[in-house]
Amino acid sequence: MSIKIAVPEGKYINNLIANIDAAKNKYNLELIYAKEKDIPQLLLNKSVDLSIMNPLNYGKLLETEPFRMLPTTCISALGFSRLATISFKEDLIELKKIAAPDKDSFLAIATKIIYDEKYDFGIKLVELPKEAMKSSISFDAELSYEQNIEYPSTMDLTEEWSDNFNYAMPLAFWVISESADVELMKNITQELILKDLPNPQVIHEHYHRGAISYER
Repeated sequence: MSIKIAVPEGKYINNLIANIDAAKNKYNLELIYAKEKDIPQLLLNKSVDLSIMNPLNYGKLLETEPFRMLPTTCISALGFSRLATISFKEDLIELKKIAAPDKDSFLAIATKIIYDEKYDFGIKLVELPKEAMKSSISFDAELSYEQNIEYPSTMDLTEEWSDNFNYAMPLAFWVISESADVELMKNITQELILKDLPNPQVIHEHYHRGAISYER
């Protein structure tokens, strides 16, 4: 029987699954692409054995059943990354609405968190229409995942996060059920990651049960 893996749609997780062609034959893997919001339900329904998840969805998942964050490969961004860019309307006076391709996505909600925490704006997220013109901005600001943004007034999302919270922005990590074979799943994720990844960093997190903080 195959091991089913759910991953979100989006280029930012590509390094975590870059070696899928070689790994799927070795471990009999089946890769399933899904929307971010649908991945927790796939785990709850036992439709998949392993998934890449963002912190927001993982927190929601723990409200229903216990699941485990796998101590293996993950992705975070520190400082300027061009992963997501907030572009502002020309001659903007007051920032009230930010449009995003998926207003319920983790990156969109992270954008709202930053501007509400840092500037107390009370931002409202709205859905960016698919037919929105790339040459102009129709809302106060727009969140984009394009690499080459040419608007004059922009901010880099992960740079804003790092400046405000003084640590890297967590983006994606692996999640399994409590009953899963931890060593097997770790081996699979380490087989999947891009080989010769430049400048990988090992992070040691020590969570204290009953506490509201952790050591790093």
